[in-house]
Amino acid sequence: MSTEISSLIEATTEVLIADSCDFSRKKLKSILVDVGASAENIYETSTASQAEIILEKKNVQIIFSEERLDDCEVVNFSRLVSQYRKSCLKFFILTSTNCKKDDVLKYAFEEIDMYLQKPINLKLISDILYELFSQKKSLAAYWEQVDRGTKFLEENINNCARNCFVNALSLSPEPIMAYYNLGRIDLAENKPSGAVLNFKKALEYNPYHYNSLKSLYETYKELNLFSEAFEVGITLAGSFPLSTEEFGDVIRLCVRTKNFNYIFFFCNLVKDVQKKDRELLNYLGAGLIIAGEYRLDEGQIGAGVECFKKIIEFCSTFPKFIKKFFHILARHRLFANAENLLIKIRRDDPNFKIYHFLVLSEKSHDPNIVIDEGIRLFLETGDESLRLILESVSQKTGRSLGELEEIKNLSKLKAG
Repeated sequence: MSTEISSLIEATTEVLIADSCDFSRKKLKSILVDVGASAENIYETSTASQAEIILEKKNVQIIFSEERLDDCEVVNFSRLVSQYRKSCLKFFILTSTNCKKDDVLKYAFEEIDMYLQKPINLKLISDILYELFSQKKSLAAYWEQVDRGTKFLEENINNCARNCFVNALSLSPEPIMAYYNLGRIDLAENKPSGAVLNFKKALEYNPYHYNSLKSLYETYKELNLFSEAFEVGITLAGSFPLSTEEFGDVIRLCVRTKNFNYIFFFCNLVKDVQKKDRELLNYLGAGLIIAGEYRLDEGQIGAGVECFKKIIEFCSTFPKFIKKFFHILARHRLFANAENLLIKIRRDDPNFKIYHFLVLSEKSHDPNIVIDEGIRLFLETGDESLRLILESVSQKTGRSLGELEEIKNLSKLKAG
């Protein structure tokens, strides 16, 4: 082994390997020792929580981390990097996926140095470390200005921070962090329009810089520029793991701006999520209901029905959405479509009879049949939506409301 390769990492350099695979951790540790690291200064873990403890207690300078660890579906790299960047010189992401979208993956975060595709070998590690440490040295003046400016910004000394970031602009061919931080200063000084310009300038160099995208998204919303915010939100949702609340926020913008062409884009995102919590599916279901009804109101029957099919696929545990779309279809007199969707629902579903009745209540020409069936079904299920339909149908007949009054009283007893 050449001296140049064996001394790429100093023996005193502290390294963290966060990888759920024990074999992978051991192999990478062996390679790092081969390029100069000391085994006693290499810390291993398979969980994000343990990784944070190590970062708090040790002066880690290089991090190798998987995208997903044992206790965390998606590691929040942005928060980890921003919190520990002062002591961390290099941050690498280990991925087992095929990194075809190099422009997204390689520079997804300005703070993350590179995505490394497994399996890792000695040549890959040595070549990358040599390239990146050389690059860091050539941009030392740029990073010095950025680091100084960041410290001033944290201390609310905005004038000095701005001077540092302006100086940094001419010191790098891609001054992404300088423009991003100038945008942060503009926000702190209540100049959102200036912040937008700086965030957009940073994104000219890297359209997928997470912090600039996120800040631009939030700033557009504050300026009530919802269409612009949605465009940025789509990039965020398609390129980065979002929290459930962030996912819901982008869907709300989709509805607000009537960008319903993207509703199936959100379905595809949810399909790729391994753990689908109810709140996430609730956001999706609400968006699909609104999109489907909008399509039907616009006369786009096929597109509207397709939205309701997606509700059965993704939100079958939410009877409120299925009831809603059957009611919408019945109101539009689309009984054949409603019956075709009813076939897709299991007959042993506890709400199947209610879904069927929602169609019957609009389709039947005899309101008395509807009332009789509704009363029977209400006594069986106690579903409040049935009582509301019965009250509406009864107004079309001269039938006594005595039975319905009895239903109301029973409803109150059930509620009590």
